Amino acid sequence: GFEGLVKNLMSELPDGLVTYNCPVRCVHWSDAEKNKTSAVVECENGERIPADHIIVTVPLGYLKRHHSTLFRPPLPLHKLHTIQRLGFGTNNKIFVEFDAPWWDADCEVIHLIWEDEDAMVDQVPDLQRSWIKKLIGFTVLKPTERYGHLLCGWIAGHESEYMETLSELEVMRDVTQVIRRFTGEL
Repeated sequence: GFEGLVKNLMSELPDGLVTYNCPVRCVHWSDAEKNKTSAVVECENGERIPADHIIVTVPLGYLKRHHSTLFRPPLPLHKLHTIQRLGFGTNNKIFVEFDAPWWDADCEVIHLIWEDEDAMVDQVPDLQRSWIKKLIGFTVLKPTERYGHLLCGWIAGHESEYMETLSELEVMRDVTQVIRRFTGEL
């Protein structure tokens, strides 16, 4: 998934700066403005690695369950409240395959910009008519030699849950109508 991004970021760092295969037991941090100290990562093997900055990329569910043991001192209440309020809800991908592309060869993403901005508000409208408006766009899967002419669409929230109740034929019909509406193609 994110391997290309990580490799790009890593290319800017000196060799040996990143430690691999070393599970973290605890992140010891302090309020830099109060104590003027840096953070220390404590690994399961007992190794302690000092750091000026730490980027924590654990899954949200893990963070919600283990924040009390992962950070010393505990995170401030406002950060804990924010973590607890975060959520992904239901997310779905919609794959659409075509015999030939109708998009430009260098196209990577097709964004759908709906005129009705209420489509992005997480509400429970008449889902039968409006679920498709939560479809925000498509990623063009590449390389074509591997994937063919395949688009991957994304949808989330109540509309995503509603889509799960539809047949494949109904989803295909609605997605096709949206593509025609936006592009005039098909």
